[in-house]
Amino acid sequence: MQGSEYTVARIDPPQKSRYRETRLACCLVVALGTFLVFLFSPVRQVNDSKFSMLVSQDLIQHRSFALDHYSIPRLAPVYREEYVQNGELYQLEQVNNHIFYFFPPGSSVLSVPFVALMNACGISAANPDGSYDAAGEGKIEGYLAATLMAALVALFFYTSSLVLPLKSSLIVAFGGAFGTQVWSTASRAMYTDTWALFLLGIVVLIVTASEINHRQINPILLATLLSWMYFVYPLYSVHVVGVSGYILLFHRRQFIKFAITGLVWFCALILYSWLHFSHVLPNYFKGGRLGFTHFWEALAGNLISPSRGILILCLRSYLLLIWSFDIVPTS
Repeated sequence: MQGSEYTVARIDPPQKSRYRETRLACCLVVALGTFLVFLFSPVRQVNDSKFSMLVSQDLIQHRSFALDHYSIPRLAPVYREEYVQNGELYQLEQVNNHIFYFFPPGSSVLSVPFVALMNACGISAANPDGSYDAAGEGKIEGYLAATLMAALVALFFYTSSLVLPLKSSLIVAFGGAFGTQVWSTASRAMYTDTWALFLLGIVVLIVTASEINHRQINPILLATLLSWMYFVYPLYSVHVVGVSGYILLFHRRQFIKFAITGLVWFCALILYSWLHFSHVLPNYFKGGRLGFTHFWEALAGNLISPSRGILILCLRSYLLLIWSFDIVPTS
């Protein structure tokens, strides 16, 4: 890295207002541009997320997580190691003669305002007769996933602009948008990663801004975001542990508030699980789901899959960023 080109920019007071306006304009352009690309990209895969927006619909109409209010067929139970599957519908589980969405409830809860907005526009995951509307679900997921991932790309840009020039920040933003699984997977439907990535983007912005501006972190807000990342996708517990360690090491005065907030949210999850499933944690959150039966197949999928392979997507993006920032000497 040459000189201080990529250090935190020091802007004279008269230029601050113009700089902020330019940065905001760039954020809006980045968000709108990537939203249109995500929205009109033709390939969509509503697989694991099928019925997730119906749960949001259920919360709006019936204040319930159980999908008993809709005419979903009660199929012959399939006993899997971690839950009782509703026939071939692996997204649904049977619990005490009720039908629940098997995957974490976080995405469905966070999506309620957007689903309500789509309802106002005449789009719903349920037909008037109570039957499931797969087309309506697909439209809701497509619009919401594109919106969240476009907002995430704007977060990429804004966070980068705290330490990099605007042009370099644009490279980071578009690299994150089109050189990772954001475009190929997270923007295609409401996978558990979609909300989790967006929340993680906010967490990274908060931590980065705190370090650069030498300000105290809001421990309640940060713990709430991390808790909901876990509610959306339990594998983000790795990120929760990492950020918690950071708070403990560098913001010890805030750690008690941070820990208490996280504990309150975790107790709320336990209460939800006990009321609905009579378990401390929902079935999806249990560690028994981890296994190595399909290890090599899963390894290949994570490394070289065209939709989410690390070597196909992330490594390519990383090399592009190195080249763009001229980190590698070119003598």
